[in-house]
Amino acid sequence: METKNRYSERKFFKIFGIISFKFLTRLIISIIIIFFLQQVVHEFGHAIMVVLLGGEIKGINFGLSGGNVSIIVPNIPSIILAVNLSGGLFASLFLLGFYLCTRKFWVEFNIMTYTFLFMNLIIAFIEGFLNELYLQNLGLWSYLMIPFFFLSVILFKHRLVSQFKEASKGHFVAS
Repeated sequence: METKNRYSERKFFKIFGIISFKFLTRLIISIIIIFFLQQVVHEFGHAIMVVLLGGEIKGINFGLSGGNVSIIVPNIPSIILAVNLSGGLFASLFLLGFYLCTRKFWVEFNIMTYTFLFMNLIIAFIEGFLNELYLQNLGLWSYLMIPFFFLSVILFKHRLVSQFKEASKGHFVAS
């Protein structure tokens, strides 16, 4: 009886390890794709608003730590506010549409789409209403991703559990 339990335990950890590797691989792929996609959409959201409000775009830069748009706009508070809010709001709307189109795809993809959606919403308001604070602490805002990731995992936990159950079907012996 004990050898049967040990065999079941070893098989469980082997299956769990394969599922964990699959989950982490998909999660990393999802982070890479969605990070760069949302970064482009975020910065183009700022650029589109600048053009709509009669400003001028000097350049758009992208990098691993984020992107930025070099612009010239009139020094009118409402125009500056609209430009600052537009990046995060545009990216959030895009990510919501992206989720609706890809919701049947990997659950890891959905988790990261929602993580960046929430993050862009918050960053839009921080950029818009607390711009000086935002510019002083540019690197710190990426840590917002951590609570939003866990919130997204909670939102999709039923799919994660069913994915684990489906992947482990027939691999365990009831004792």
